[in-house]
Amino acid sequence: MDVILRRAAADDEPFLWSMRFEAARAADDGYAGPDDLRAVPALARYVEGWGRPTDLGVVAVDDTAGGGAAARGPGLGAAWVRLLRGHEAGYGFVDDETPELAIAVSPGRRAHGLGGLMLAELLAAART
Repeated sequence: MDVILRRAAADDEPFLWSMRFEAARAADDGYAGPDDLRAVPALARYVEGWGRPTDLGVVAVDDTAGGGAAARGPGLGAAWVRLLRGHEAGYGFVDDETPELAIAVSPGRRAHGLGGLMLAELLAAART
């Protein structure tokens, strides 16, 4: 698998929206695409304004062309956590100190272990 895992950056927000669409199985609920989720606060809170100091994520990108750790394109999946407190609390709320997790893999790349790789990388990053 020619995949690079890298930290999610603020400019990954458009890709995180597409992965949120997949994670929420939003098409099953009649949403046409990721842009439709912006109007749904319960879903948007996981991505809107990505890059807060407490945001942490991992993006998997295709590295078939080479490029190594600097690889930036095509996204294959993402796993991310966001600390949502008080009125922002989402579906996985535990308490104000426990971040909520979202994870998704692009449909064509599922069932090959990518989700597990991203989750392991995210957990390692969270420990630091």
